[in-house]
Amino acid sequence: MGVEGGGTGRKAEVEKLVIGPLMVLGEMTTGGHYMEMVKIIKQATNQPYAKIVTDLWRNEGFLGFYKGFAPWGALQMVKGIPVLFIQAEADHRLKSSGLSNRTSETLAGFFGGVGQGVFLTPTQRLKTIVMTDPKYGGENAPKTVGAALRSASTVIVDIVKTDGVGSLFKGLGPMMGKRGFDWGLRFYGVAAAKNYFQGGDPKKQLTALEKLSTGVFGGAVSTLTMPFDSWVSNCQKANKAGDKKGAVQVARDMYSAGGYRSFVRGWAMRLLHASYHTVWMTTLGQYFFELWRAAEK
Repeated sequence: MGVEGGGTGRKAEVEKLVIGPLMVLGEMTTGGHYMEMVKIIKQATNQPYAKIVTDLWRNEGFLGFYKGFAPWGALQMVKGIPVLFIQAEADHRLKSSGLSNRTSETLAGFFGGVGQGVFLTPTQRLKTIVMTDPKYGGENAPKTVGAALRSASTVIVDIVKTDGVGSLFKGLGPMMGKRGFDWGLRFYGVAAAKNYFQGGDPKKQLTALEKLSTGVFGGAVSTLTMPFDSWVSNCQKANKAGDKKGAVQVARDMYSAGGYRSFVRGWAMRLLHASYHTVWMTTLGQYFFELWRAAEK
């Protein structure tokens, strides 16, 4: 599988259109969704981590690990497409223009991240509402997957009826900026760590542990976008009916309420989740891509 690209004999990495979503699904179902949920609740409510975790377990049991996953989290599988496919294609073109490896990978990561922001905003908005609105939690939380799906339709109807279709894209600007810089920094971190392990020899093959470490480091570096991350969560959380505050006003309210700390709330969980997610998307994603290409030969 592969499409010839640009008359250079290079195959476009279309396999990543499949691998990207599968990596996202794997990451989310093995703890990634839960880590992100705890982070979002922390950012939106400033409750202690212990209380967030305890309340989720007491009120919702095992299903609390996947609150908001069906269907909004599951639909976010598509966010793997721009990260891996767009990044790979942009990286190839930027390198062809003469840019260095690290610069092209960083810029390509930014482009992939911006694309991801567009894909992600509506489902992230709905997922955040389910996670932060008491109407969909506690005793009202769906106890089965079927009930979760029925509740999902209620969420859409409520939001569109109250605030209009456009409210599904609330926080789009901050989300595009956040995702762009987020993935640009991730790929920069991965490239920097890879260069460190190679010791200046680009032909040197990294060990499995070194490859894992590049993903962890790339994820850690991406947490420099934490102010954007917290801003997006507060833009998209459940608010009073008819609340149509713009992103700038939300930022002002955050600063008035808690100063700069409002913009770094949830950093510890973000660090853990970003590193875990980057390992799946860059390290494991590239591993499965190489296996796929090898099987085609």
